[in-house]
Amino acid sequence: MRIRVDLQGPPNLFVPFNYNHIIASIIYNQIYDLDLAAELHLKHGFKFFTFSQLMIHRRRQVKGGFLSDGYLHFFISSPDETLVNNLIRGFYKRPDISFQGQHLQVKDVKLIPKPRFKEHMHLKTLSPIIVRTRRNNKIWDLGPDDKLFYDGLKRNLLKKYKEYNGTEDVKEDINIELDLNRTRRRRIAITKDDKKTFNRCYMAELDIEADLNLIKFAYDVGLGERNSMGFGMMMAV
Repeated sequence: MRIRVDLQGPPNLFVPFNYNHIIASIIYNQIYDLDLAAELHLKHGFKFFTFSQLMIHRRRQVKGGFLSDGYLHFFISSPDETLVNNLIRGFYKRPDISFQGQHLQVKDVKLIPKPRFKEHMHLKTLSPIIVRTRRNNKIWDLGPDDKLFYDGLKRNLLKKYKEYNGTEDVKEDINIELDLNRTRRRRIAITKDDKKTFNRCYMAELDIEADLNLIKFAYDVGLGERNSMGFGMMMAV
Protein backbone atom coordinates (compact mmCIF):
# COMPACT_ATOMS: atom_id res chain seq x y z
CA MET A 1 0.00 0.00 0.00
CA ARG A 2 1.44 3.36 -0.99
CA ILE A 3 0.60 7.04 -0.56
CA ARG A 4 1.89 10.32 -1.95
CA VAL A 5 2.10 13.25 0.47
CA ASP A 6 2.14 16.80 -0.96
CA LEU A 7 3.51 19.56 1.27
CA GLN A 8 3.74 23.33 0.96
CA GLY A 9 6.08 25.57 2.89
CA PRO A 10 7.33 29.14 2.62
CA PRO A 11 9.17 30.42 -0.47
CA ASN A 12 12.89 29.66 -0.24
CA LEU A 13 12.21 26.63 1.94
CA PHE A 14 15.58 25.17 2.97
CA VAL A 15 16.02 21.40 2.64
CA PRO A 16 19.33 19.99 3.96
CA PHE A 17 21.20 17.38 1.93
CA ASN A 18 20.69 14.81 4.68
CA TYR A 19 17.05 14.79 5.76
CA ASN A 20 16.17 11.10 6.20
CA HIS A 21 15.97 11.34 10.00
CA ILE A 22 13.70 14.40 9.68
CA ILE A 23 11.22 12.60 7.41
CA ALA A 24 11.30 9.47 9.59
CA SER A 25 10.42 11.63 12.60
CA ILE A 26 7.57 13.31 10.71
CA ILE A 27 6.15 9.90 9.77
CA TYR A 28 6.10 8.69 13.39
CA ASN A 29 4.48 11.95 14.51
CA GLN A 30 1.76 11.70 11.85
CA ILE A 31 0.56 8.20 12.79
CA TYR A 32 -2.93 8.93 14.10
CA ASP A 33 -3.00 6.13 16.68
CA LEU A 34 -0.44 7.28 19.25
CA ASP A 35 -0.09 3.80 20.76
CA LEU A 36 0.73 2.38 17.32
CA ALA A 37 3.24 5.20 16.75
CA ALA A 38 4.98 4.52 20.07
CA GLU A 39 5.00 0.76 19.51
CA LEU A 40 6.51 1.15 16.04
CA HIS A 41 9.08 3.72 17.14
CA LEU A 42 10.30 1.58 20.03
CA LYS A 43 10.31 -1.66 18.06
CA HIS A 44 13.69 -3.23 17.35
CA GLY A 45 14.33 -4.89 14.00
CA PHE A 46 12.20 -4.52 10.88
CA LYS A 47 9.46 -1.88 10.95
CA PHE A 48 8.00 -2.79 7.55
CA PHE A 49 7.67 0.58 5.91
CA THR A 50 9.82 2.76 3.71
CA PHE A 51 9.74 6.20 2.14
CA SER A 52 11.13 7.92 -0.92
CA GLN A 53 13.51 10.79 -1.33
CA LEU A 54 11.91 14.22 -1.20
CA MET A 55 10.83 15.50 -4.60
CA ILE A 56 11.87 19.15 -4.30
CA HIS A 57 10.18 21.46 -6.79
CA ARG A 58 12.20 24.17 -8.53
CA ARG A 59 15.22 23.71 -6.35
CA ARG A 60 18.60 25.36 -6.41
CA GLN A 61 21.64 24.15 -4.54
CA VAL A 62 23.10 26.26 -1.75
CA LYS A 63 25.55 25.54 1.04
CA GLY A 64 24.37 22.51 3.00
CA GLY A 65 21.28 21.77 0.93
CA PHE A 66 18.66 23.17 -1.41
CA LEU A 67 16.27 26.10 -1.58
CA SER A 68 12.89 25.31 -3.12
CA ASP A 69 9.78 27.27 -4.05
CA GLY A 70 8.14 25.70 -1.02
CA TYR A 71 6.53 22.70 -2.72
CA LEU A 72 7.61 19.16 -1.83
CA HIS A 73 6.21 15.68 -2.15
CA PHE A 74 7.29 12.20 -1.17
CA PHE A 75 5.93 8.65 -1.02
CA ILE A 76 5.41 6.25 1.89
CA SER A 77 4.93 2.52 1.36
CA SER A 78 4.13 -0.44 3.61
CA PRO A 79 2.48 -3.87 3.42
CA ASP A 80 0.70 -2.92 6.67
CA GLU A 81 -2.65 -1.38 5.67
CA THR A 82 -3.41 -0.39 9.28
CA LEU A 83 -0.25 1.71 9.38
CA VAL A 84 -0.90 3.37 6.02
CA ASN A 85 -4.52 4.15 6.91
CA ASN A 86 -3.32 5.67 10.20
CA LEU A 87 -0.89 7.85 8.27
CA ILE A 88 -3.60 9.02 5.85
CA ARG A 89 -5.82 9.96 8.79
CA GLY A 90 -2.93 11.57 10.67
CA PHE A 91 -1.85 13.77 7.77
CA TYR A 92 -5.44 14.98 7.29
CA LYS A 93 -6.14 15.52 11.00
CA ARG A 94 -2.75 17.10 11.77
CA PRO A 95 -1.84 19.04 8.61
CA ASP A 96 0.68 21.38 10.25
CA ILE A 97 4.22 20.00 10.22
CA SER A 98 7.47 21.42 11.55
CA PHE A 99 10.45 20.86 9.26
CA GLN A 100 13.62 22.10 10.96
CA GLY A 101 11.78 25.09 12.39
CA GLN A 102 10.01 25.81 9.10
CA HIS A 103 6.25 25.43 8.79
CA LEU A 104 4.86 22.96 6.25
CA GLN A 105 1.21 22.41 5.41
CA VAL A 106 -0.16 19.11 4.12
CA LYS A 107 -1.89 19.96 0.84
CA ASP A 108 -2.90 16.49 -0.32
CA VAL A 109 -2.56 12.78 0.45
CA LYS A 110 -3.22 10.34 -2.38
CA LEU A 111 -3.42 6.56 -2.44
CA ILE A 112 -1.22 5.27 -5.28
CA PRO A 113 -2.65 2.41 -7.37
CA LYS A 114 -0.55 -0.72 -7.40
CA PRO A 115 1.24 -1.64 -10.65
CA ARG A 116 0.53 -4.85 -12.51
CA PHE A 117 2.81 -7.30 -10.76
CA LYS A 118 4.66 -10.01 -12.66
CA GLU A 119 7.27 -12.58 -11.68
CA HIS A 120 9.86 -10.65 -13.69
CA MET A 121 9.84 -6.86 -13.29
CA HIS A 122 11.99 -3.83 -14.03
CA LEU A 123 12.17 -1.49 -11.03
CA LYS A 124 13.71 1.90 -10.30
CA THR A 125 14.73 3.26 -6.92
CA LEU A 126 12.84 6.13 -5.33
CA SER A 127 15.34 6.06 -2.47
CA PRO A 128 18.79 4.45 -2.51
CA ILE A 129 19.51 0.82 -1.67
CA ILE A 130 21.93 -0.03 1.12
CA VAL A 131 23.39 -3.48 1.87
CA ARG A 132 25.93 -4.07 4.61
CA THR A 133 28.09 -6.83 6.04
CA ARG A 134 30.11 -7.31 9.22
CA ARG A 135 33.85 -7.92 8.95
CA ASN A 136 36.36 -7.83 11.78
CA ASN A 137 33.74 -6.40 14.15
CA LYS A 138 33.02 -3.50 11.79
CA ILE A 139 30.04 -2.74 9.54
CA TRP A 140 30.94 -2.31 5.87
CA ASP A 141 28.69 -1.00 3.10
CA LEU A 142 28.62 -3.23 0.01
CA GLY A 143 28.43 -2.17 -3.64
CA PRO A 144 26.77 -3.73 -6.70
CA ASP A 145 30.15 -4.86 -8.04
CA ASP A 146 30.31 -7.34 -5.14
CA LYS A 147 28.46 -10.69 -5.16
CA LEU A 148 27.85 -10.26 -1.44
CA PHE A 149 25.67 -7.23 -2.26
CA TYR A 150 23.20 -9.43 -4.17
CA ASP A 151 23.40 -12.22 -1.59
CA GLY A 152 22.55 -9.65 1.08
CA LEU A 153 19.60 -8.27 -0.89
CA LYS A 154 18.07 -11.72 -1.31
CA ARG A 155 18.71 -12.83 2.28
CA ASN A 156 17.27 -9.58 3.66
CA LEU A 157 14.11 -9.80 1.52
CA LEU A 158 13.44 -13.40 2.54
CA LYS A 159 14.01 -12.63 6.22
CA LYS A 160 11.61 -9.69 6.14
CA TYR A 161 8.95 -11.67 4.25
CA LYS A 162 9.10 -14.63 6.62
CA GLU A 163 8.97 -12.44 9.72
CA TYR A 164 6.10 -10.27 8.48
CA ASN A 165 3.99 -13.18 7.26
CA GLY A 166 4.94 -15.59 10.03
CA THR A 167 5.81 -18.36 7.60
CA GLU A 168 8.73 -20.23 6.13
CA ASP A 169 6.60 -21.25 3.14
CA VAL A 170 8.02 -19.17 0.28
CA LYS A 171 9.91 -19.94 -2.90
CA GLU A 172 13.44 -18.76 -2.22
CA ASP A 173 14.63 -18.50 -5.83
CA ILE A 174 15.37 -14.80 -6.38
CA ASN A 175 17.40 -13.17 -9.12
CA ILE A 176 18.25 -9.47 -8.86
CA GLU A 177 20.49 -7.62 -11.31
CA LEU A 178 21.31 -3.91 -11.15
CA ASP A 179 21.92 -2.04 -14.41
CA LEU A 180 25.38 -0.67 -13.63
CA ASN A 181 25.04 1.92 -16.40
CA ARG A 182 22.08 3.39 -14.52
CA THR A 183 23.52 3.11 -11.03
CA ARG A 184 24.68 6.14 -9.04
CA ARG A 185 26.42 5.99 -5.69
CA ARG A 186 25.15 8.22 -2.91
CA ARG A 187 26.53 9.04 0.53
CA ILE A 188 23.85 9.82 3.09
CA ALA A 189 24.37 10.83 6.71
CA ILE A 190 21.91 9.66 9.36
CA THR A 191 21.85 11.43 12.72
CA LYS A 192 20.63 9.54 15.79
CA ASP A 193 21.19 10.53 19.42
CA ASP A 194 23.68 13.20 18.27
CA LYS A 195 25.69 10.51 16.51
CA LYS A 196 26.14 10.74 12.75
CA THR A 197 26.72 7.69 10.56
CA PHE A 198 27.51 7.80 6.84
CA ASN A 199 25.90 5.29 4.50
CA ARG A 200 27.14 4.33 1.04
CA CYS A 201 24.07 3.47 -1.00
CA TYR A 202 22.86 3.32 -4.60
CA MET A 203 20.16 4.80 -6.80
CA ALA A 204 19.61 2.33 -9.61
CA GLU A 205 17.41 0.49 -12.05
CA LEU A 206 17.21 -3.25 -11.65
CA ASP A 207 15.55 -6.44 -12.83
CA ILE A 208 14.04 -8.78 -10.29
CA GLU A 209 12.74 -12.28 -10.89
CA ALA A 210 11.04 -14.05 -8.00
CA ASP A 211 7.81 -15.49 -6.65
CA LEU A 212 4.95 -13.05 -7.21
CA ASN A 213 4.28 -12.69 -3.47
CA LEU A 214 7.90 -11.74 -2.85
CA ILE A 215 7.85 -9.11 -5.60
CA LYS A 216 4.65 -7.57 -4.21
CA PHE A 217 6.20 -7.53 -0.74
CA ALA A 218 9.47 -5.97 -1.98
CA TYR A 219 7.48 -3.23 -3.71
CA ASP A 220 5.61 -2.44 -0.49
CA VAL A 221 8.43 -2.71 2.05
CA GLY A 222 11.58 -1.83 0.06
CA LEU A 223 14.75 -3.64 -0.93
CA GLY A 224 17.87 -3.80 1.18
CA GLU A 225 18.41 -2.54 4.70
CA ARG A 226 17.26 0.46 6.78
CA ASN A 227 13.97 0.79 4.88
CA SER A 228 12.29 2.70 7.71
CA MET A 229 15.04 5.34 7.46
CA GLY A 230 14.23 5.98 3.82
CA PHE A 231 16.22 3.38 1.92
CA GLY A 232 15.25 0.92 -0.81
CA MET A 233 11.89 2.22 -2.03
CA MET A 234 11.12 1.07 -5.57
CA MET A 235 8.75 1.94 -8.40
CA ALA A 236 7.79 -0.12 -11.45
CA VAL A 237 9.00 1.18 -14.82
